[in-house]
Amino acid sequence: MQISRVISLVLLLALGTVTLFGQTAASSDKTEINDSVAATQLRGKHRFQLHWISWGKWADLGNLTVVDRQGVLSFKARQAKAGDYVEIE
Repeated sequence: MQISRVISLVLLLALGTVTLFGQTAASSDKTEINDSVAATQLRGKHRFQLHWISWGKWADLGNLTVVDRQGVLSFKARQAKAGDYVEIE
C-alpha cells in the first residue's frame, strides 16, 4: 500500500471515530468502512512518514499500526530522526 494512501486513511480516521490518548470510545461509536477489502488492507502494520523528516527515504520511515478494538479502529504511529519526531495515537 502506498504511503500516501495510508496517511490519507489515517487522516480520515482522525476525523471520524477513533480512540484518543488511550481512552476507549463509547460502545455505540463504531468505525464505519463501507469496503471490506479496504478495511482488511487498513488493519495491521504499515510504513509512515512525515515528509519533512524523511522526504520519502524508505530507511527513515516510521511505523504505523491500525487495530480494531471492538469495532473501533485505532492507530499508533511514530517516526523519529535527528531529534525530529512525530507521534500519532
